Amino acid sequence: MLLSLLLALSSGALLALSFPLPDMGYLAWISLVPLFLALKGKNLKQAFWLAGVTGVVYYFFALLWITNTMINYGGLPLLLSFGLLLLMSIYLSLYIALVGWGVSWLAQRGWWQAVMSAPFLWTSVEWLRGHLLTGFPWANLGYSQYRYLPIIQIADLTGIYGIVFLIVLVNASLALLTERFLLKRSSDERLPLPIVAGIPLLLLIGSIIYGNVKINQYSAIEKENRRQLHVAIIQGNIDQSIKWDARHQKAVFDTYREMTLKAASSPSPPDLIVWPEAATPFFFLYDEFYTDQLFDLVEQSGRFLVFGSPVAQIFSNKVVSFNSALLVSPKKDLLGMYHKIHLVPFGEYVPLKTLLFFVEKMVQGIGDFEAGRSPVVMAIPQGRFSVLICYEVIFPELVRQFVRDGAGFLVNITNDAWFGRSAAPYQHIAMVALRAVENRVAIVRAANTGISGIIDPLGRITTKSDLFVRVTLRGTILSQKGREAFYTRYGDLFAYLSLLYSMGMVLFFPPPRRKRFSFLAS
Repeated sequence: MLLSLLLALSSGALLALSFPLPDMGYLAWISLVPLFLALKGKNLKQAFWLAGVTGVVYYFFALLWITNTMINYGGLPLLLSFGLLLLMSIYLSLYIALVGWGVSWLAQRGWWQAVMSAPFLWTSVEWLRGHLLTGFPWANLGYSQYRYLPIIQIADLTGIYGIVFLIVLVNASLALLTERFLLKRSSDERLPLPIVAGIPLLLLIGSIIYGNVKINQYSAIEKENRRQLHVAIIQGNIDQSIKWDARHQKAVFDTYREMTLKAASSPSPPDLIVWPEAATPFFFLYDEFYTDQLFDLVEQSGRFLVFGSPVAQIFSNKVVSFNSALLVSPKKDLLGMYHKIHLVPFGEYVPLKTLLFFVEKMVQGIGDFEAGRSPVVMAIPQGRFSVLICYEVIFPELVRQFVRDGAGFLVNITNDAWFGRSAAPYQHIAMVALRAVENRVAIVRAANTGISGIIDPLGRITTKSDLFVRVTLRGTILSQKGREAFYTRYGDLFAYLSLLYSMGMVLFFPPPRRKRFSFLAS
């Protein structure tokens, strides 16, 4: 059992290493081999806990950046922040534990069949993790491949979940082949190589071929230079400690003013200027003085401006705050306003506030925003677009709604200052890259402290900034999407099919009668 535990631990470590940082995505393709080897011959309880150990190690180190936020901005002690991270890792590990339990459950039909079912199980739990309890799809296995363009192109068909499936399938195949030919473990069942080795190899090769075809197709479209949009991204690098300090309000606004006017007066002026999330150090529309100052600035620049700002509006004699994105024209017209739909729990609102009344006092600077109701598509002469605010961009089913409603490109505004100099900003922009591929649209990203950048419809990060620098990025995108991607039209169909398969296998191949009613039966 000690060897099995070490194998489970090593899988967790390999999974964590696959993500930024250190961004060794190639390790994902072998990361689960030790875990599958460890699960051989284990009962339900043992398989559940071994896979859970893998999950705890995986998420603890992949999400280590959370402690920076809790310590520096939540004011929590070091030990408590690590304790909370551990609790979160244990919760997230339950999803992987379910995969281990499912493999052990299905092993009654045959070991190789159970292992080859793992891709369906893993894909299913990734989908569940992204939806249950408001969802937290961060560190989804598929994001480890964001730099490998030919592999990730299948996301326009399957979403991120097809990449997850392919990675786990290759791992399952390698585990069975390792067991049979390298470890030479005795087995009563015959290993069907055309299925165990042939199908994964064909799917991998097919995905790479499909990816290269898509890359070549886009290159041809790019050469035609249709509907180009010139953008300037303002990364103000405003320190979080002064961002909402009234004494620094003028200095913060002046920073954005100077950078905006400089970008607008460049030899190749942009069509659209983008500021980050909550860039304005005031409540737009509520603070009349600075609202007028901003309208005057946009008029002076002669450019369209997208910016993030808190917005206060009065409903039924009650002041309600939103985390919003706004579009202003050079004629001082407010052309669009979008209120963030998917708020960050414990960051922008407290869920179950009547029960968790004490949380608001524990976390410094916690917001109290209302959620928006629906997607918004904004328009300028060069094209139609939508804005995703920060955390929203990690939810593929939400992003596709904006594109389905007619957005020809996307803007992602965020404030990742909370993450500090950690892996989180790199992990965040990796997720943005997959949203571009899924919907075949370009994405313009403005982050207060970085990483800002431009992502093309292939998921290439063509322009990006460093962390914690004040910089203006310039670039060009195609402002009109082509034919609607399959994923945009049909959403998580691939994930739903995986869920149906997984549920069917579990329901139709139950364990012996004495174990049927015990979830963790041994």
